[in-house]
Amino acid sequence: IIEIISDSYQFVTSFIAEKIGADFSFGNELQFEGDECTGEVLIPSLFHFSDNSLCRHQICKTNAILHACNKYQTRLDQCTVIGDSLNDLCLLKNAGMGVAFGDDAAIREVANKQIINGKFAELLNYAV
Repeated sequence: IIEIISDSYQFVTSFIAEKIGADFSFGNELQFEGDECTGEVLIPSLFHFSDNSLCRHQICKTNAILHACNKYQTRLDQCTVIGDSLNDLCLLKNAGMGVAFGDDAAIREVANKQIINGKFAELLNYAV
C-alpha cells in the first residue's frame, strides 16, 4: 500500500499519487467560493486527535496513517514512512521504519534510516 500524507494541499498529493500509482493520499483542502479561493484551509478529519491517537497533538499525520492501517488491516510497525520536517516526528517515531528525507537533525535523530542525497530512489535500498 502506498499512501501520501502531507500537510501540503490535497490537489498536490492527488497529483503525485496518480503519477506514482499510490493507493490514496491525504492533504489539506483549499476552500473555494465559485472560481475564487477563499484562503481558508480545511484540515482533513483523519488528522485530528481521537481516542486512538498515539500522541497528544490536536492534529497529527500519525492519525491518518492509523486510519490507513485499520482500513488495510495492517499494523503501524509494518509501515515505512518518510518525513522531511518536524511535523513528521510522530510518524518517524511510531512507524516500523522511519526514513528521514533531508538533513534536518531532529528528524535524523528519530529515524531508522536517512536519505540526504534528495533522491527517493534510495528507498529501494530499504525495501524488504
